[in-house]
Amino acid sequence: MEEKKQDITLYQANPLTESRYEFSPTEKNAFYMVIRQVRKNYVEREPPRTEFENLVQITDKNHTERARKALRALRDKAIEFEDKEGNWLYCGFINQARWVAKKQVYEVEVSSDLMPYLVQLASQYTEYSLLVAMSLKGKHSQRFYELCSQYKNRGVFGKTVQQLKEMFMLEDKYPLLPLFKQKVINTAQILL
Repeated sequence: MEEKKQDITLYQANPLTESRYEFSPTEKNAFYMVIRQVRKNYVEREPPRTEFENLVQITDKNHTERARKALRALRDKAIEFEDKEGNWLYCGFINQARWVAKKQVYEVEVSSDLMPYLVQLASQYTEYSLLVAMSLKGKHSQRFYELCSQYKNRGVFGKTVQQLKEMFMLEDKYPLLPLFKQKVINTAQILL
């Protein structure tokens, strides 16, 4: 009999959902696991912790090279966003990742500047399914899923093509709208 996976709802502040970055699907899955662990450690516990450190542990009994590469890539990539008050942030998602063989865990240090966007959610946040997000394999499908989740109760998708190009770091690619639609939007739509 096949064991059914438990679905988990993730939450992140909208500025993080709308931030400017480019991750592969594997890197994005590592991103989701870090978000999940942060929420579990600091928000879902009873009582919730009001002070937090930016170190999380992610279990990986297989210690795969794929996980190591994804964490290495997350260390080297930046996230950039500006909030509604005009505050601008440009930082790496994680500062470091370390494999602790005895415990069979990765210790991942999340950028302290990003922790409030994962822990202290205001009224503007995005809620989405971890199982659905991790099942998506296209480079832009996961981002589109998050954006669609953000706008699901509003009835209207609130991003222009230019905003999407900036968020996905595609300003210099696909200069014609039909090409952008074919290579990015339609591909993500098929995979969603």
